[in-house]
Amino acid sequence: MTNPHHDMSTSLDDMKRALVDAVPVLTRFLSALWNLMMKGLIAIKVMPYIVKMPWLLAVLLVALIVICPFLAILLLPMALIAYSRGVTAADQFLIPMGHVNDSPLDDIDQTPL
Repeated sequence: MTNPHHDMSTSLDDMKRALVDAVPVLTRFLSALWNLMMKGLIAIKVMPYIVKMPWLLAVLLVALIVICPFLAILLLPMALIAYSRGVTAADQFLIPMGHVNDSPLDDIDQTPL
């Protein structure tokens, strides 16, 4: 007979490992969406104004969230990732996609309990 506590801890470990493995993929996906949004602003010729006055980007993001609240699910994590990657107005707020380490969880000790 198997121990139910052992099975539960094994499934929790599997879930934790799956989550840790999914973070880099999700981070990369949200970074690409951010870059797509910034390239859209470049295409419609709004980016020069945002580069001169970066606070306009925050106003635009807040306006989008007010108009379509469900966009906050995507916009807030994208903005946090962009901020953590150190985007600047000089780079037109584009996230450099050449990062080798996409996972913020690499420092976590992943040895089994």
